[in-house]
Amino acid sequence: MKKVLIVLMMLSDLGCSNRLTSEQASEVIAKNIGIEKDVLTLITSHYGFNVASCLSWTGKDYLIPLMQEGLVEEKKEEETDKWGIPESCHITTKLTDKGEEFVLTKNDKLVSQVVLEAVETGKYMEKDFHNKLLDDYYKVYSEGNDTKADQYVKLSDKKFLEITGMRLLAGDKEVIAEFNWKYTNITPFGKRWKDKIGGEEWKDRKIREDDVHKASALFALYYDGWRLMKCEF
Repeated sequence: MKKVLIVLMMLSDLGCSNRLTSEQASEVIAKNIGIEKDVLTLITSHYGFNVASCLSWTGKDYLIPLMQEGLVEEKKEEETDKWGIPESCHITTKLTDKGEEFVLTKNDKLVSQVVLEAVETGKYMEKDFHNKLLDDYYKVYSEGNDTKADQYVKLSDKKFLEITGMRLLAGDKEVIAEFNWKYTNITPFGKRWKDKIGGEEWKDRKIREDDVHKASALFALYYDGWRLMKCEF
């Protein structure tokens, strides 16, 4: 599955030259290559009102890799009959302090870093700071007896390696720069993402620092210079 990073950046330092060099393209791509992330869905609250619902709940199976990494914790409360069989249950899962370190806001900033900066600047104590922060990264919704929460988590950084080729398009007004990149600074989520957590699209993908990946970037020439339009991974 192709991932596209849409970028619109004015290359002011390139001036109005009609020629885009590999050195110039390299510098811009390296600054804008971004991070690897994905949505983590937690079943924050599950109510089971019969034996089958309590015994067949699969949320724990889905989260086992992350629980083993100390990123997610589960709490289960049961009411049992006289034979010890659960008649009803309430199961909750949440990120641990370790897991919360890698949650991202909508603009890809680590929530932990945003909070730290707010403490240092005094904004942490401002009215509605916490509610606004939650709205920026936390989506809560209900499905049946479950309450779920979606949030982006950081899997790794991406490191630009080198330009491997450049192609002119559209009468020399566009350039496609092909380049190599690799994963770096892999988080605990990134280390375990291949274990089903990332869903079907991650079936054949592994986040490993030794692997080199190929991608391309589209540059377009405007009246005031070259602009980086998008990167495709």
